[in-house]
Parts: sequence; C-alpha cells; structure tokens
Amino acid sequence: MNHIWIENIADGQLVDGVYYLRAKNLGTSKAGKRYLTLTLSDRTGELEGKIWENAEEFDAKAAPGDFIFIQARGNVWQNQVQLVINYFERVNQSEVDSKLFLPVCPRDTAIYWSAVEKLVAGLGDAPLRALCRAALDDPEIGAGLQKAPAATAVHQAYIGGLIEHVCSIMLLAHRMCEQYPTLDRDLLLAGALFHDLGKIRELSYALVLDYTDEGKLIGHHVFGIQYLNRLAEKIEDLPRERVMQLEHMIISHHGRPEFGSVKPPMFAEAAVLHHIDNIDTKVFGFLEAEASITQGNWSDRKWFLETAAFRLARPGRPGYRFNLLPEKTGKKDKTDADLPLFTK
Repeated sequence: MNHIWIENIADGQLVDGVYYLRAKNLGTSKAGKRYLTLTLSDRTGELEGKIWENAEEFDAKAAPGDFIFIQARGNVWQNQVQLVINYFERVNQSEVDSKLFLPVCPRDTAIYWSAVEKLVAGLGDAPLRALCRAALDDPEIGAGLQKAPAATAVHQAYIGGLIEHVCSIMLLAHRMCEQYPTLDRDLLLAGALFHDLGKIRELSYALVLDYTDEGKLIGHHVFGIQYLNRLAEKIEDLPRERVMQLEHMIISHHGRPEFGSVKPPMFAEAAVLHHIDNIDTKVFGFLEAEASITQGNWSDRKWFLETAAFRLARPGRPGYRFNLLPEKTGKKDKTDADLPLFTK
C-alpha cells in the first residue's frame, strides 16, 4: 500500500500506514471520558490524531519515539485537518523505511561544503583558521556538519540542512563585514561556523528528525562549547581570550534567555551573529511558506513566524535560495548574478 504523506491527508480520507509517534497525551473530556492525543509525523510534516475509544488501553501500546501502524480517517476540526484513529500498533524499527521519515536537502550540499572550506581558507588569523580547519577535519564534526539537519522544524529541517544554514550564515557574515569594515571578520566567520555545531549531538537523524536525550537535557550551546574547547587545546598560539569570545558567541546567538541564550550578545560581532542567524531562519520560513501556498495569496499561520505569509509575485522559482561569493577570474570578478542559484 502506498504511503499517504502527512501533508496530503484530507478530510474524510482513509489512512492505513506507518508514522512516527512524536508525542502522546492522555486527557479527559468535560464529560469525564478518557481520550488519547497523538502527534504523528513523516518527512512532510506532523499531524495531530485523536483516539476516543479504549484510550487507556491504547496508551500502553506505544511511547513517543516509536513507529506505529495506524488505521484512521482524516477529519477537519476548527479549520485544521486531524486524524480520528481507530487502531494502532507499535512497529519494529527494523521494519521502517527511513525514506518515509528523513527529508533530504533539495540542493547540492557538496557545493555548500566547498564554499565553507573556501571561507575558512581565507581567514587571515592563522590560529583561528587552524581552529576552523580542525573542526572541518574532525571525524565527528565534519561528517555531522554535512549530514545533520539545522532543526527538527522551522528551518532546514532535513538531512544536509546544517551545512546549508552554516554556509548561508558565513556568507552573510562576510557581506556584513564588507558593509562594516570595523568588524573583526575572522572572529565573526569563525563564530558563524561554530554557532550551531552542537546540533550534531543535540539532534537525532538516523531514522527520523528528533531530539536526542542529551539534546533535550543539555542542548547545542553546551555541546558547541565542548567541541570548541576540545579543538582549541590542540591549536598553537590560540589566545584564551579568542576562545572566550567564541564561547560567548555560541551561548548568546539566540539573543534572549526565553529563546535559549545564556547571555545576550555583548559585543558587535556577537550581535551580528545573532541577527544574521535570525535573518536566515526567517527568510527560509517566509519563502518556504510562500512556496507551500496552493490557493490564494496567504499561507496558514506559522507559529515560528507569528503570522501567516503573504505571497508576492516573484520572478523565477519560489522557495529559499541564495548566492555564493563572486569568483576571482583574474580578468573580471564574476558577480552574484553570474552564479547559479541554489534552487529547490
């Protein structure tokens, strides 16, 4: 039987298939009846489902993090599609097709990796350049950077998403330094490389995108500092002050405590890193929301954007994309317009 993607489930549609159980909650209705709420996902998104009969019995059958086979029907409630689930059972991971649950970056991540390598090679501060090169050469970090998602939702939530996001942030950092030459370019680019490396350990991406236990308990800011200090110990002539500056950029790049920052940004490069990180996330979110619109000019409301997205008439294909740096040709530098865009 063909898998019915979460994003395609419609009102009245019968659904038989395997989905990832992301969350589960046993509740009680106003009438005192027990019911079970499941949050299910595949690589196209997630959807809420309800079990109204034998809720306590089904509650014992599976836990969040399991894969389950369901029999259900699509149902619209308060203008949102959800599932009315009649039956489910746990499925062994060995029987799961990972292609159903692991979205993959629709663009060529090898080009992103190459761009990051070139930006690192161009750093003028030799110890910082050695530190960044050590991160790329590290077996855990280098491999994880190329494979990990940037998030489980919101932005670049797919295999290869982290290298895409890091590449974009480093390019934005480079361009900000052209606008503001007083900024320490080497420090800002190094911070851009390191700011999200902890997601390699924070996120799980073997069969499905989710958080690891240590990711939930500790988080990518701490893991990023651990990576940084492990590598810094082996770099000659790297001042402790430089490492401390990078540590601050890692722990402050979310901007405010309610968004996960330990400290607010306290120098210009840290503030720039925070804002360009937010810019890349928001641009991705708005452009992908626009691309998802099938009727009219408005998407549904996106919680991470705090609004619905309005679709503008844009040239070319819809969706997220960005340019690389101009290439040095010896005669005339190629402009961004001469370079191919990453397109979905």
